[in-house]
Amino acid sequence: MDDTIPGLLGTAAEQYGERSWLRVDGGELSFAAAAREVARVASRLREEGVEPGDRVLFTAYSTPPYLLLWLATCSIGAIAVPVNPASATAELASLVAQVRPRLSVTDGDIARFAGDWQDDSAGGEWALEAKVEPADVAVLIPTSGTTGRSKLVMQTHRAYAYAGVGFPWWMELGPDDRLMTSLPLFHINAPAYSVMGSLACGAGLVLLPRFSAHDFLAAARRHGATEFNAIGAMLEILMRQPERPDDADTPLRLCYTGPSPAKAWQEAFERRFGLRVVCGYAMSESPYGLIWAHGTRPFGTLGSVRQHPTLGTINEARVVDDDGHDVGIGAAGELLLRNPVVTPGYWEMPEETSAAIVDGWLHTGDLVTVEPDGLFTFVSRKKEVIRRRGENLSPAEVEEAIASHPDVVECAVVGVPSELSEEDVKAFVVMAPGAAPDFEQLRDWAAQRLTAFKVPRYWQAVGELPRTPTARIAKHRLPAGHPAGEYDAEAPGRSWRPPWVVAAFLLFSVALVPWIVWLAVSLPSRHTDHFYDVTWVGFDIGLLGAMASVAWLAHRRSANLELAATVAGTMLVIDAWFDITTSTPGADRWEAIAAAVLFELPIAGLCGWLARNGDAVRRRRAPGASHRVESGD
Repeated sequence: MDDTIPGLLGTAAEQYGERSWLRVDGGELSFAAAAREVARVASRLREEGVEPGDRVLFTAYSTPPYLLLWLATCSIGAIAVPVNPASATAELASLVAQVRPRLSVTDGDIARFAGDWQDDSAGGEWALEAKVEPADVAVLIPTSGTTGRSKLVMQTHRAYAYAGVGFPWWMELGPDDRLMTSLPLFHINAPAYSVMGSLACGAGLVLLPRFSAHDFLAAARRHGATEFNAIGAMLEILMRQPERPDDADTPLRLCYTGPSPAKAWQEAFERRFGLRVVCGYAMSESPYGLIWAHGTRPFGTLGSVRQHPTLGTINEARVVDDDGHDVGIGAAGELLLRNPVVTPGYWEMPEETSAAIVDGWLHTGDLVTVEPDGLFTFVSRKKEVIRRRGENLSPAEVEEAIASHPDVVECAVVGVPSELSEEDVKAFVVMAPGAAPDFEQLRDWAAQRLTAFKVPRYWQAVGELPRTPTARIAKHRLPAGHPAGEYDAEAPGRSWRPPWVVAAFLLFSVALVPWIVWLAVSLPSRHTDHFYDVTWVGFDIGLLGAMASVAWLAHRRSANLELAATVAGTMLVIDAWFDITTSTPGADRWEAIAAAVLFELPIAGLCGWLARNGDAVRRRRAPGASHRVESGD
């Protein structure tokens, strides 16, 4: 049995050889070719001075080069620190200071290490001289803590290897399956279950760069995927797509997710997509948690304790009260886990480690109940961490960013129910005397300092924050619901028509009235060319308004930027086409073509980019900030 990441990879390369393993739209790698490529990337890391125990920090996009970098880093005994590519500059700087990486790799550097990942012409054998022990730390997983500073979960080679061996057994997967994941490499799910699981059982791995509900089923058909993992609102988003008669016409037969949805909803999902959903519970601190046992369908529960397929019972669970005493059957208490893959702790945080792991028992911070048959049911989170869009975020971190605004005295951030499941973020703000709350400006301030998913959706001004007798903020006493004065950044029409845009629209409409009246009255005697001239002068005025709207919405980083960019880009393409096709052959037509090539089509292309990448504009850095990531020893 292989208890390390390179051991599992090497065994898979030897056992499955040139059989296809990694698949993306741009190509594929066999098990053996992937192992050879990992060995080459490992050699390049050594050339950069990376040694066992060194940290390698990288922006972990879900692409083959970054996956190979992850495997190579772990395989030479270094410690991978995969981070969210959407992290704000301040967050990256904080992580760099925490881990002091020997090497940092971003988009500008990845080609040096694995840019030629499909070039296996040199051949070679799996010859990585890895001196790695199962208990060695393989990965630092960034996760939000309640103090605002990121906690880095240390996870071992044993944890990833045991998870890889266990997942196919829990899910009843084999060499004929293909595991598809759109989950990020900077979490534990995709690397531990999909990547290591496919290596352990000889299954294929389909790596999607991101989750796209529109293309998800098509991707499964293209790649022959039979299983996928889902977190957060993914399943709900798939269900909200327009229903099609071929929704179940895919190779997919299994889905792993957690926590468990309601029985009626889950059965409706399974009927529509023609697959079976298996529910479970795990966390970065322990990939061995709970799961539905073979042959059972305990709807609404997290399942029973996961065990190892060959080692047998290695995982224990308890439900305890605040004093650490076991609670009775059906009573709510905190879930504790003890097994060989519980994290050794949090990187350079001994106090947090000793609080979370007591006598080998991991305190999960989640409240559950347990029944006589060993089934656990989720109740609520004991921790204050908010779960949004499949990510954990720390309220303290968001509060710190908002409170740094000069007009804010203090604030409290909480999670509120979301229509897509999980939670949305709400900020209660106490303004400085004489300062009026400008929530668009406050949201803009927060967006310059935080990753997009951490920026609150809801904002509410309050005179003061409720306190406990010990002067701590009593968040449970904050106003509930969504009162009339609350600001919702995602409300329909929010920021769609700033005042001057409304004025421009009205002026344009008023200016067109005489033209419309004149054109209607003179319809019998109107000259065609004149009609075209008038129509397209009006069209160009509208185009000018659309372009101005895009500029304004980009400045405000509005949620409606993508829509405005789509409209403006479409109008530019139409305008270019009309100018070219209606111009007189000769100099006039060449002039129209030149205008289209030099102005209209490039700007249309920029609008198209904005329509697809609005988040990149909304996440722009604060003035004077730098995206440069420096490495330390």
